[in-house]
Amino acid sequence: MVWLEVPFSALPGERKGVDTTLKNGKNYGFEMNSMRIVVNKQFAAENPAAAKLFEIIKLNINDVSAQNMMMSQGKNSVADIESHVSGWIKANQSQFDAWVDEAKKAAM
Repeated sequence: MVWLEVPFSALPGERKGVDTTLKNGKNYGFEMNSMRIVVNKQFAAENPAAAKLFEIIKLNINDVSAQNMMMSQGKNSVADIESHVSGWIKANQSQFDAWVDEAKKAAM
């Protein structure tokens, strides 16, 4: 995954003066409100199950924010992130399993 950055914040209207630069110096130019998975066409063609999973997966923005908060508070090692993922999957097991099952069907 690659986050696209901008050289400055670009919020409209009354939020115009808000600086969206993160503590690590990265700036996405806006307050996060949606994310999409972008994939190389060749990869998608060669990996239909992954392409389908990328198409159907929908994460609650509050879950994303909670995980980002944990990382900003220092829980950002590889082991920490794997723990975040495992915890999310466990808490959302039925949805996760449904996504995986649907994605597997695309590979058949």
